[in-house]
Amino acid sequence: MTGVVGITFSLYEEQSSGAPLWLETQNVQADANGHYSVLLGTTKPDGLPAELFTSEQARWVGVQISGQAEQPRVLLVSAPYALKAGDAETVGGLPASAFALANAAGTTASKGASTAATSSTTTKSGNSTAPVNPTVTGKGVTNFIPMWDSTSDIVDSIMFQGSSKIGLNTTAPAATLDVNGKGDVRDTLTLFPKSTDLTLAVSGTSFKIDSTGKVTFISGQTFPGAGTITGITTAAGSGLSGGGTSGTLSLKVPGAGITNAMLQNSKIILNSSAAGGLTVPGAMTLGSTYTIGLKACAANQVMQYNGTSWVCKTLGTGTGTVTSVGSGAGLTGGPITTSGTLSIANAGVTNTMLQHPSLTLTPGTGLTGAGTMTLGNTYNLNIDTSKIPLLSNANTFTATQNFVGNPGITVNNSSSDGIDVTTSSGTAVFGTSTSSTGVDGFSNGFDGGVFEASSTGAYGSRSDSFADASFNTGAAGWEYGSSQENIGVWGYAASGIGVAAYDEAYTSSAQGRVCCGGFYPIGVWADTAGNTGTGNPGIGALTTVDTGWSLVSYNNSTYPTAFIENEEATSSSSTVLETVGGNFGGVCTIDVSGNLFCSGSKSAVVPVDGGSKKVAMYAIEGPENWFEDAGSGQLSNGSAVIRLENLFGQSVNTGMDYHVFLTPNGDCKGLYVSQKSPNSFEVHELGGGTSSIAFDYRIMAKRKGFENIRMADKTAEFSSHRPVKRPAGSRAPNPDEIRQAHLQKAQELSKKKTVTTAKVVTTSAVKK
Repeated sequence: MTGVVGITFSLYEEQSSGAPLWLETQNVQADANGHYSVLLGTTKPDGLPAELFTSEQARWVGVQISGQAEQPRVLLVSAPYALKAGDAETVGGLPASAFALANAAGTTASKGASTAATSSTTTKSGNSTAPVNPTVTGKGVTNFIPMWDSTSDIVDSIMFQGSSKIGLNTTAPAATLDVNGKGDVRDTLTLFPKSTDLTLAVSGTSFKIDSTGKVTFISGQTFPGAGTITGITTAAGSGLSGGGTSGTLSLKVPGAGITNAMLQNSKIILNSSAAGGLTVPGAMTLGSTYTIGLKACAANQVMQYNGTSWVCKTLGTGTGTVTSVGSGAGLTGGPITTSGTLSIANAGVTNTMLQHPSLTLTPGTGLTGAGTMTLGNTYNLNIDTSKIPLLSNANTFTATQNFVGNPGITVNNSSSDGIDVTTSSGTAVFGTSTSSTGVDGFSNGFDGGVFEASSTGAYGSRSDSFADASFNTGAAGWEYGSSQENIGVWGYAASGIGVAAYDEAYTSSAQGRVCCGGFYPIGVWADTAGNTGTGNPGIGALTTVDTGWSLVSYNNSTYPTAFIENEEATSSSSTVLETVGGNFGGVCTIDVSGNLFCSGSKSAVVPVDGGSKKVAMYAIEGPENWFEDAGSGQLSNGSAVIRLENLFGQSVNTGMDYHVFLTPNGDCKGLYVSQKSPNSFEVHELGGGTSSIAFDYRIMAKRKGFENIRMADKTAEFSSHRPVKRPAGSRAPNPDEIRQAHLQKAQELSKKKTVTTAKVVTTSAVKK
């Protein structure tokens, strides 16, 4: 920070805790490097209190820059303790010249005015003989405060001090100050109550004034004045009666005393709604009588609501009167002259009464029966088993059926699905082959095959009962498009704790059963326990690249982009991560204890030349685990005590020997270190020198927990743990060669297909 900066300086008696003994905030001028100088105490009227340094105890300085946390406290060096040395030349802060020597010979004092003068003035003769104490006469009683009754005589005053209490005109003071008699205050009397104590109280009464100024009066309290009301009158029309000129008076509201004219609101208004139907009085004055009723209609009329308002309607009005209702063909219940019920009689409506008493159902391909069907009759519709097998039976599909050649079923449809098969249980589609593909699905516009199920959507397996050859595939996904963002295999899981794609080799791992499955959505999960039969290790996920990045991960969150954990519990040096330069031999490992080892160098890359160039800065290596710290100090009269920084001290073992290297920043006889302790060490000038030069120091101490490790043997950890590659000349066909063979077969098969429209659906099919 540069420019004017607000900084608070605090003095403490402890290094890391406790409240400040003194603090001060100053605005300091920082230079371009953030350096500044400040004189403590310049903003205080009394400066820096000397008594802070008279206890012979250490003092720590805390510095807090505005808007930041307080920096680690720094131990004061010797210079501020010179304040105590200056204070030692005074008595109570006063120089020696402010005091007279007592009981010295050569000086006499006489009773009278000259004696009084001698007692207040120090004289000094040529031979520095101090004056004697003046003669004081008088008599007194113990604990009475004396007073001068003349210029040379002292007698008792009326003030008596017993313990810490002073009494005026009493020898038994009951409070810090006890006055027995009247008292006068010639000017303002200001009381300062302590905490919540009363400001004023009258003994023997309940009268008091509390610390907030609230007054509590005694019973029967009166105030200046006669307290007599001279007269209360009630004007005519005021609505009140009573009053008078003496004694106890009474005011009241007489009967009918408050008139409507005296009220702010003496009326209410009652109106009907917009729909009408009522007659209302409107404005109604208090004390009057009003009537509310229904809207008036003529004789033989009723009030009827037409949807928006109430209107009068005449009873019996219309275009005609029905006198009787009879029941014709198909009905029963008539005739009706007043009221009754009409209903359809049993078998009342016959086919002859219907406009359309029959329908015609023509059977299509694969069906027989039906035709013209009259209501009330029974007809059969059958499947022509010579054309369509019965799905309820166990049918055998062969080349003699209406299916085209090889494969067993080929269905092409240019506008819809080729085959939709659903089932409530079991396998919807099962395909098996000993020499070719069990099920092939092709489409020019969308998915070649879609498999949905409440359990496994698509299941692919390669049984060892068939030929065992390299790259035999249980399930394969190939996309032959060459110009768009195509996907070979798409795995999707809609569950918030689901797995889009799970790949298991040989057998699942114990780690997979206790780790993350079922807690997080997982895109791809690669899992193996290794070859448990031979004890050989396995590879969970393998990525291989000739040109490009073998593994790429991007992240857009606060979580690590890559997380690697080794659950090894027996060896503290087991490897978590190993990187290998295959052709140059460079190896780096990180073990389960968090140690990083590299066969090469460990470097930091630093920008130079304004950032246009970056260079390597190499780390210094040592045979043991050392932590280093550096700092500066200042000699005072040839010595200084340096305290180790608290956090650094917690990270190293200073209970055993550590090393300190000194560099003086000025001319001196040389420096040496003594009195090393776990918390500090002393620096002295050689030859008993007393200079006060500044110096720099560097300290090396063993890292805590690594004190006894020196050039640890890492031969075993750097032995190759890399997966073994196939020996040259023993390679099986690679996956791409197998894919090319499948592509050629698929192209040949596609040429043989004929356009056939068919749909096979089970009787329980409800969804594609």
